Amino acid sequence: MLKKLVLAGVLAMGMIVTGQAKVAPTTYLGNGTPVYFDYNTNFPQMYSRMGGAQYMDRTSAVIVEQTSTKMIIAVNTFYVSGADTSNPSMYGYTTRKFLYDLYNKRLYVLEDDGNTRRINPSDAAAATRGSIEPAEAAYYILTGEKFFGRSPFLQEFYDRL
Repeated sequence: MLKKLVLAGVLAMGMIVTGQAKVAPTTYLGNGTPVYFDYNTNFPQMYSRMGGAQYMDRTSAVIVEQTSTKMIIAVNTFYVSGADTSNPSMYGYTTRKFLYDLYNKRLYVLEDDGNTRRINPSDAAAATRGSIEPAEAAYYILTGEKFFGRSPFLQEFYDRL
């Protein structure tokens, strides 16, 4: 009986120590949208604009291919309309694929139609298309490192992952 209690205690401590995020699930961002969809830490917010928000399923992030010079990561994202209201509606659940050029530190989106589009973190368009956030988040979740080094993201972004 004592062994079972000790084992249960160790397992419970492991769950506490390996918690997924440093931000409370009930936290809201300054724009009134929740940091996590449905207060679930597996769904951190990536991007928000005009009452809508993009969330990522952090448990879906996988390395599809890896060599010494490149890495391809896939992750599921979805959009929520009315994210800043009491009646949000989820839509647009999709798998996003990103190509990380590890040698040149360049990031690309692999589109469903076979096209490849570069994401430049210093380009204003990157901040409005909702691609750079899940790409950086997936890389950070899987490697524990920031892809762009001194990243364009605040530490608060990484804390919610």
